[in-house]
Order: sequence, then structure tokens, then C-alpha cells
Amino acid sequence: MPKPKPKIARTHLTKEVSVMAWIEDEDQKVLLVRQALGLRLWTLPGGKVKRGESLVKALKRELYEETGLHAQIGSLLGVLDRRDKDAITLLFAPAQKKHQSRSIRTSGQKAACRFITSGRKPSLHVVRRAQILFRL
Repeated sequence: MPKPKPKIARTHLTKEVSVMAWIEDEDQKVLLVRQALGLRLWTLPGGKVKRGESLVKALKRELYEETGLHAQIGSLLGVLDRRDKDAITLLFAPAQKKHQSRSIRTSGQKAACRFITSGRKPSLHVVRRAQILFRL
């Protein structure tokens, strides 16, 4: 009779998952939000995905909470492995390419939101450095 294989203890490693959006207005300015607490840095809109929540639903929720935008989520632009926070961030583009500046509003979660001039298209480098590059 064959010996049963020993059971291997499995460790379930998990990473926090967050989503962000690269949203431009009609003048190719990029939408940024300013943190209401902490260092009050400027960053791309988005946030953490809740347990059991889809990525698209999470991003729609975060966009509305932070900016008042009802956006259709488009293509995935990139995935950022944030080892310093044991997290990954997925960067999406909206399905509607251009948003109007007058349609955004500041919420209680964020101190401010506005479109800023950017000569570059989204890249993982920009996402990694967004909080530093966009200190206004």
C-alpha cells in the first residue's frame, strides 16, 4: 500500500489591491485629487478594492466618492507592484476619453480635485511617482 503524501502547510499570502484612473479633460489635462489627511499629496483618483468587490465597481465607486464623476471604465493601462506597501495597483483609462472640468467636484474624502497640465501619457513611472511629481 503506497504511503500517503504528507500534507504541506500552505501560507496564504495576500496583497492589498487598489485601482486608479488616468482621466483627461478636453485640453489633455490630467485629473488629480489632493488627500484631505496626512501629507495632503496630489495623486490620481482611486482607492482600495473592498473584499468581494470587482475592480470596475471599486473604481467607479472611488471616482464618484472622490470627484463626483460617473465614468465608464475602459482599458487596463498597467499594473504596479507596490512592494513597499505589499500591494498592487491597477491603472485604468475611462471608456469616455475626455471629461469636462466643470463636471468634477471635491468630496469629504479629498481636499481638492482638479485637472492639471501634463505633457505625458500614462506610464508606470508616472504612477509610481505620481504623489511626488504632482505636488502642487
